[in-house]
Amino acid sequence: MKKNSKRLAMLGLAGVCALSVLAGSSIPVYASEKLELASEGETRSTNMEWYYKYFDGVLMMRLWNHSTQEWVTDWVPAVGYPD
Repeated sequence: MKKNSKRLAMLGLAGVCALSVLAGSSIPVYASEKLELASEGETRSTNMEWYYKYFDGVLMMRLWNHSTQEWVTDWVPAVGYPD
């Protein structure tokens, strides 16, 4: 009886090992290439800056895009900006 239970335990352990090897080898593995994210001179983010100016005692603000060298917004009141 002990001999049979040992054999059964060994057989079960061997089966578990075989299944784990087979399960692990079924996952495809692909070689990856090094990808170039941005070419020279190409930026991935924009560099913007708020400019502030007083018009008739009211603080106004305007957004400038340094990447494209152009204004993004018109002059708008700087609501909630501390003086």
